[in-house]
Amino acid sequence: MSVRPITIDNFTTLTNEPGVKLLRFWAEWCAPCMMMAPMYKNAAEDLKDSALLGEVDVVLQPELANMHGIRSIPTVVVYKDGEIVDRISGVMNERELASLVARVQE
Repeated sequence: MSVRPITIDNFTTLTNEPGVKLLRFWAEWCAPCMMMAPMYKNAAEDLKDSALLGEVDVVLQPELANMHGIRSIPTVVVYKDGEIVDRISGVMNERELASLVARVQE
């Protein structure tokens, strides 16, 4: 599964579904975000059976960024069964993302 674009239109439906969701808040002008992009894409494929990985472009979806209090990017907000259970700012690699998903599923 590839990374799902998250918009104000599909946000509620996706986050309220059961399971683990990782939402990466990012922007094209953000060098760390662009560095993380291929790792996040690889993690989405590796974790497709255990989590949905989505991404929110903060330029195109400012209301979602504001709703989540995003002050720095990249930031990953973790949902489990419709509730926010964690958030981490900074670049994360595939191993760190997999570890995050495993920890949330415990």
